[in-house]
Amino acid sequence: MASVRGVEESKAPEKQKALEDALYSSLHGVDDPERLIEDRNCLNRYLRAREWNVKEAGKMLKSSISWRQETKPKDIVCHTCKQQQGYHSMRQVGHDQLGRPVFYSSFTQATQRSETKEAAVQHIVYLLEQACSVMEKGADSCVWVMDCDGMFMSACNPQIAYGVNQVVSYHYPERLGLVLALNSGMLMRGAWAAIKPFVAPQTAAKLCFLPSPLTLEMLISENMGEELSTWLLEEVRLNLERPIRESQRQFWEAPPSLTGHDPRGCRSYVDRFLLPYYRKLENNEATFHHPHPNIVESLRTHHFFSMPVEAD
Repeated sequence: MASVRGVEESKAPEKQKALEDALYSSLHGVDDPERLIEDRNCLNRYLRAREWNVKEAGKMLKSSISWRQETKPKDIVCHTCKQQQGYHSMRQVGHDQLGRPVFYSSFTQATQRSETKEAAVQHIVYLLEQACSVMEKGADSCVWVMDCDGMFMSACNPQIAYGVNQVVSYHYPERLGLVLALNSGMLMRGAWAAIKPFVAPQTAAKLCFLPSPLTLEMLISENMGEELSTWLLEEVRLNLERPIRESQRQFWEAPPSLTGHDPRGCRSYVDRFLLPYYRKLENNEATFHHPHPNIVESLRTHHFFSMPVEAD
């Protein structure tokens, strides 16, 4: 049975370190404002992405450094979600037992009925930048649980998938550690058959189709921890209901009761990142996690109306 831990590396630690040292030396003098070259985990990821070829990994990392200077991905926000609430449903909802950020998306929840490569890339870059800021110690990748129920034809454009894969694989190598596709039908499998020949084998190996709800429950319960497993299974169940509840469709809004199911994420994610969001903003904390753009807007609205009114 597949493991949600993803593809394991077999290169001996001492050999990895030697290759990291070689890559570091080869990049001496490169203008690197974010100091990516000094990050051992970063060097290791680029080496893995190029099958431990130092020269190719160096070219790839230099390209990413230039790309980051030009695009400034830390400043990117998904404008389509800001213009149309719920346009993309993909969002971080917690961490797995390895400390990896976990994304969840549902085509049933998404309000988009058409997509562009630019919008898709913008959203995934925003999510990855935010997820990278809250990876637990020892984690260097993310998990994506993709609920394919409700998938529509325009979402299966291979050109869009190819464009997203190009950005993620070239500039976020090894960051997407595993994709779990559930409730997948002919549309999803057809789209994957079209794009798979253009995807690196080690990347393609990270997509796991879950054939049944039982497989999903077994894999998630074993690897996600009790809290996140319970949340994911309930979220999937609720999004299969027809008609879908308004509280599920508006996944960016807090539920009426904080003791019930919260579509924004599991309890620990909400407590750690959502509830203190505006306190951190007001305190001018240098870096903190930004959730899905529509969750940010909802938090801003509720924060504004909960502020005390000063007497004249």
